[in-house]
Amino acid sequence: MISIEVIEIIIMSIGGFLFALGGTQISPDIPGQLWLRRILLPVIWGVLVYFFGKAPFWKCLTLTAGTMWAFQLPYGSEVSWPMKFLVGVAYILPTIPLGLTWWQVIMPVSFITMFYLSNTPQFASIFQWGIVETLIGTLVGVTIAVLI
Repeated sequence: MISIEVIEIIIMSIGGFLFALGGTQISPDIPGQLWLRRILLPVIWGVLVYFFGKAPFWKCLTLTAGTMWAFQLPYGSEVSWPMKFLVGVAYILPTIPLGLTWWQVIMPVSFITMFYLSNTPQFASIFQWGIVETLIGTLVGVTIAVLI
């Protein structure tokens, strides 16, 4: 049987990987594949939490459907800063049925901070968007991992 620590590492890693691939240009010929972030990642998280986190089915379904919904929300340059923060909050809301953790506070604050730094000229080379996307997906994964 796989240990829960290995499942937690998978949840965090796949979060960063698929969240970034769902937005970042994969190659000059292949754009980011949003379905990886919006559909596949939430389904994988829900299945892993159900089978290995031993959460009730309704909690896993809420996590899956909630992250599918949240990952559809816009956060681009046309969206106001308060709305971007609310998107960061929406990313973490589906984890609440699993329990409460400080990561549910850390993630939206980190989301808006990284978004701001990636759009600030003196920090944009450090906080490149692909890195920010990877960190956002990983932080949501960390929150889920801590709660199982």
